[in-house]
Amino acid sequence: MRKGTMTKVSVTLATALIVQLAGGTGLPDPTAQAAPIVADSTWKAIDTTLAVAPGSALDLSYMNPIPAGTKGFVKIDADGDYYFTDEPNKKVKFFGTNLNGSYGQDPSRDEMVVIADRIAAMGYNSARFHSIDENYDWAKGLMEKPTSTTVTLNSAKLDNFEYFLYLLKERGIYINIDLMAYPDFSGVPGLSQYGTFEDKNMALLFPEGKAIWRSFAQQLLTHVNPYTGIALKDDPILMGLSPMNEAILYNANFSNENVNAWFLTDFNLFLAGKGRPAITTFPNTFWSAPASIRDDLAEYFTDKALSSYNEMKNYLTDVIGIQIPIGGMNYINDSLANYWRTQTDIHETHLYNGLVDGRGASFSYTPARHPRYSMRFDPETAANYVPTYAGQSIFKNYIPGLALGQLYQKPFALTEYNQEFPTKGRDELGLIAAAAGAHNGWDMLQRFQYVSRVEQAVQQSSTLGGFTSFDILTDTLVTMSEIQSALLFRKGGVTAGQPRFVIVRDKTSVKTDAASTENEDKETNRNYIPHLFKMVTVYADKPGEPYAFYKITPDLTPEQIASGNIPAQNKITITNSMTIKQVAETFINALDDVNLKNSMLANLNQNKLVSDTGELVFDLNLNTYLIDTPYMVGAVGTLNNNTFELGPVSLKASVDKGTVSAAALDDQSLDKSERIVVIHTTDVAATGEDTIQDPVDSNKRTYVRGTLPTLAKYGTLEFRLKTTLVPAAYKAYKLATNGVRLQELPVVTAGDEVIVQFDTDKGYAFELVYDAIYADGFEAGNANGWSPQKGQWSTVQEGGSSVYLSEKSGLSVADATYGTDYWVEADVKESNTRGDLGLVARYADSGNYYAFTYHANPGKAKLEKRQNNQNIEIQSVSGLPKMEAGTTYKLRFETVGTTLKGYLNGQLVISATDPASSGGKVGLITSSTDPAFSGGKVGLITSSSRKAYFDNVVVRHDDAAAPTAPSNLTAVANSSSQMDLTWEESSDETGVSGYKIYRDGQEIATVNGVVNSYKDTGLTIATTYQYKVKAFDSGGRVSEASNEATATTTNTLLVDDFEDGNANGWSVVNFWGTFSVVADGSSKVYLSDNAAKGATKSVAGSAEWSNYKVEAKTKVDSWSNRVGLIARYVDPNNFYAMYYDTYSNKLFIVKNLNGSQTTLASAPMAAAPTAGVYHTYSLEVNGSTLKAYVDGQLLVTATDSSFTAGKIGVYSHVQKAYFDDVVVTVTP
Repeated sequence: MRKGTMTKVSVTLATALIVQLAGGTGLPDPTAQAAPIVADSTWKAIDTTLAVAPGSALDLSYMNPIPAGTKGFVKIDADGDYYFTDEPNKKVKFFGTNLNGSYGQDPSRDEMVVIADRIAAMGYNSARFHSIDENYDWAKGLMEKPTSTTVTLNSAKLDNFEYFLYLLKERGIYINIDLMAYPDFSGVPGLSQYGTFEDKNMALLFPEGKAIWRSFAQQLLTHVNPYTGIALKDDPILMGLSPMNEAILYNANFSNENVNAWFLTDFNLFLAGKGRPAITTFPNTFWSAPASIRDDLAEYFTDKALSSYNEMKNYLTDVIGIQIPIGGMNYINDSLANYWRTQTDIHETHLYNGLVDGRGASFSYTPARHPRYSMRFDPETAANYVPTYAGQSIFKNYIPGLALGQLYQKPFALTEYNQEFPTKGRDELGLIAAAAGAHNGWDMLQRFQYVSRVEQAVQQSSTLGGFTSFDILTDTLVTMSEIQSALLFRKGGVTAGQPRFVIVRDKTSVKTDAASTENEDKETNRNYIPHLFKMVTVYADKPGEPYAFYKITPDLTPEQIASGNIPAQNKITITNSMTIKQVAETFINALDDVNLKNSMLANLNQNKLVSDTGELVFDLNLNTYLIDTPYMVGAVGTLNNNTFELGPVSLKASVDKGTVSAAALDDQSLDKSERIVVIHTTDVAATGEDTIQDPVDSNKRTYVRGTLPTLAKYGTLEFRLKTTLVPAAYKAYKLATNGVRLQELPVVTAGDEVIVQFDTDKGYAFELVYDAIYADGFEAGNANGWSPQKGQWSTVQEGGSSVYLSEKSGLSVADATYGTDYWVEADVKESNTRGDLGLVARYADSGNYYAFTYHANPGKAKLEKRQNNQNIEIQSVSGLPKMEAGTTYKLRFETVGTTLKGYLNGQLVISATDPASSGGKVGLITSSTDPAFSGGKVGLITSSSRKAYFDNVVVRHDDAAAPTAPSNLTAVANSSSQMDLTWEESSDETGVSGYKIYRDGQEIATVNGVVNSYKDTGLTIATTYQYKVKAFDSGGRVSEASNEATATTTNTLLVDDFEDGNANGWSVVNFWGTFSVVADGSSKVYLSDNAAKGATKSVAGSAEWSNYKVEAKTKVDSWSNRVGLIARYVDPNNFYAMYYDTYSNKLFIVKNLNGSQTTLASAPMAAAPTAGVYHTYSLEVNGSTLKAYVDGQLLVTATDSSFTAGKIGVYSHVQKAYFDDVVVTVTP
């Protein structure tokens, strides 16, 4: 049954959230991966540094006005859209992510800054805090585990939470909050007996649960944040609040005996009130209930849910004083759940393209359960679709389809959605959801989730896929998709459609008919509509008509639409038996705009879904979704060397499936933009990853994780831009995934078109930047800024463009230009081929400048200078191609240092050197006799008795210098095998691309340009090394070397003080026992939280370690049994250990050989190590000699030769213990 399975799905997702805190068709190729993926001609290793380069093309933090809240509180306007109180006429959209609020170990303050910066750089202006209420030992939120109906907040957690809110606020990021998601009420009298019944449902139903709910809200929202100075309820950073996350009673499980008994009694009271007979057995689930009571259950659950919700909503607004819209009811999207949402201020919901919930080194999933969005309408995709439950439609998890239930005059907020790693097409989801959402007037998108582990949120690079398959930051493909989506949803200029049709559903029919919970799978033939028009839904009193469709006409008032009282002549007949195309045709034919109707019908008959705004096209022939707005264009799905003409942009990509987008970053339309970011996603893999066919289920695969480096599938992209600016002024770069410029690319111009060939050998992102010192295409119809020094100059129309005309020998100089090292370029055309024309550079005055001139027929180039009013020829070259009259040519004059170069149509035709290098302007010159110049402005030059036309003048400086050398390089030995390097960053005109690391004269690594540290690992113990670092830029220019740093590795094999907040490198033996990094005062320590478990061990290090001393500081709160250390650990049954035993008050050295423990030696202690105080335990193994120390005092010695090498570890037996400052040193 559908909902029975859905209950399991919801539990799976809940478990995922809790645990994490402690191809031709749209389906993947059914064959298994032939071999693990490695770098080759198809897969290219890419730089996935996570820290976004400030100011780069991928740093979208500039979109956020700072701080958040400066425009007042978020409110809802008459159209159902968000606005700020201080800007009532400006609609606001929120794009963001989900953050977990229940980490076992919070990030440090420095780590919070890193996370906040990275969130802002993604283009997020909102963050949803999820699961802040958890109170488990391994997932600690803001609420201490309650033992009564009065909540106590965890003061340390609250302080961290409020500091992080302050950081987000300073970066222009608003927040919305789930008050209750996964609490634990097992310690509360009156609730503990309900066992497995979800605690959040207890808060909905039972007085004790409601009291806790209110208490938590009161304390959290009224507490004054010491960093902002105001309580959250009074802070406009709070833009949304959901009282409860994913609580839909008819999807709950009632199998707990006490829960079932309560519901039986309460439901019979409801039935009695309706004059209906009582029942004797209450079902375990709504979906297993007899048909005879399901309608009554639907009405009963509706009454209970809405009563509880409104009670809490009133408490939040009337008692606490919340001033912002309140959401909730954010789970399941059938017509009954949507009716419940009529009670909320916003239409909030969640939807996933199926669930994977992958974690661990490998996991299984069903690829055919997650079809690509671009292929959703493809018949072959539908035929191969594997549903989650019998009868599930392929459109069940289709996000654009949510628009079919969109409530009239309410903001629409999709606060959880995703298509998880490693399913194919997850990059498509972002652009399609953002485009369809923007067209349908959606107000907030928040993908789930940013990241699930603190260490992954702050590290330099992360292995692909992260801790869970939901994670965004660690999935390079999804990170790129989020950048595309942020730009499209917030800045892409998609025109929001006006509601053209309304679904009117009868309130009574919906809440009293169990079929209202299953309407989605029966109404799939409406799914073309979200791509064509905006449709809204209202719930009204319409007895006898469960639901109907109406056309919205200009004569209808908003009140009429909201009430459902619409004239019968507006009614449109739609049935479930109609085909999806017939439904679309019916709605299109209802349009009053004849031209729009005919256009949309013609496109539909060509198998294209074109939005009524004309900006979005779903080409069902190609299975490609196209976006065409003035500010952003894109192609999603099948690319396959098709050429897509989208406004001024043309895109042609080689890969079969992927996405391409181009977005203006400067609020200009693309044809006028001076900075454009292009993103082209192909596919991504981790080195060594594999996908293995399940031996039993042909639909299932096992994904095996790989390692760094991350690999991008190679693809090429031809990008063309028709610009109103001067094409030659553009530069293009390949970018790392953090925006660092890695390589400058050639730019080709043809008329008004810019052409760049991109490929994904270094990543998915590219930048096109208008980088002129000066440019003039004369399209304004004037020559403002030009100063004619000689001759007759004017702007005229020629060949459809405005150009600068010289009709006599002349010289004209651009006033705004000045410099020494630059080039000047112009399009030139002559009416006849008599005389010279050319370009001027370094124009100081009429007596001092350089000139490059070209004689049309015969072809001859000259480099000249005019110095102190004297004409001097520097160089001339004859026998060059002649210029044909009436044909446009491109001249370029380059002056860098003492070098002068002249180009015709991109080909070098003349060069020379000259020691005079004073700076000046550029100009245009037409003269067969005028000398050139020696330093000054740029100018144009022409000869007498003919017409010479100049256009598209560009002056540009190109970076020719290498970066400065890195400075203050230091090398510090971190251990016997690792050296930590740091240096001060270099500088470069176009940005440092990266750094090359040299050890003993050999290059060993490169790091990203925003990174100024490196860990050199795998070194030899007690060995001296010399290091140098060099910087390089996007032109491949390499700096001089840094200073040399020399250091010697230690004789220390391991040092771990756990201050990094993780236990990376440690493994809990047989997963027996709970070990975690926790705060202990101002330090972080390794906790063995195993007072009820025996012989718990966590080990680290190398199996090859032989003679060494392991030392750790150890503390217990109170003594109950044993604590100690392990050496020469071979496996769970073979190792040495030392421990203090409180019962005998002795220190022991023991060996475990094949699972049997033998005491090798022991000695009594004068007294037990003091509880609450750290003591230093040491175990030394050297040859066959074993020694045990406490606080530096040798207390026990033993001899044994059973084990010669092995790892180290910490040990506790029925004892809670803390370990810190673990050090392993080599013994002589």
